[in-house]
This record gives sequence, structure tokens and C-alpha cells, in this order.
Amino acid sequence: MKINFAQLEVYTDIKKTNKVCIDVREQISEMIYEVGSGIKDHALAFKIYNSTSEVELTNEELEILKKYINQYCKPAFIEAFLEATKEKVEVEELKEDESK
Repeated sequence: MKINFAQLEVYTDIKKTNKVCIDVREQISEMIYEVGSGIKDHALAFKIYNSTSEVELTNEELEILKKYINQYCKPAFIEAFLEATKEKVEVEELKEDESK
């Protein structure tokens, strides 16, 4: 799955009428680097930090991200991340169905 952490769309109000596109690469990388453990977390932090566009994430990396985002991020960001990954999953599932 690919996610562009340099251009993540986040709602700025609970009514979801306003969105901003923000670069969260440094914040996400710092979070993983500070609270994570192990070489996989270290590699993921630098993979996101050094990215210039979309980042290809494995299922394992996605699960690591979900764990930290759900535990340490604000609700608006959690929702933005879930929306970004949900849209990608739906598109990938459609592609799989079409190829069958």
C-alpha cells in the first residue's frame, strides 16, 4: 500500500467541512523513532522521514503504523490515516476482483 505522508489530508473541524493538506513525515517519523523499539521500527521511521512522495508500505509496516498512530496521535490525524488507508484498500480490492 502506498501513502503520501507529505500530502496527508486532515479535517480541521468535527463537522468535516474544512480540510488541510499537511506534511506529516517528520512528526510520524519522530513518533516512531521515540516510542518504537527494534530495527523494524527504526527502518520504518527513516523510510517515512526520507520519502519524497508516496511510500510503499508492507502489511507489517502498516500494522506498526496503525499501532502507534492509534496510541499516540490526535483523533483528527487517526481519522485522516484511516481514510487514506481505507481508500487505498478499497481500490486494491477492486483491482483484485477485476483480475479474477
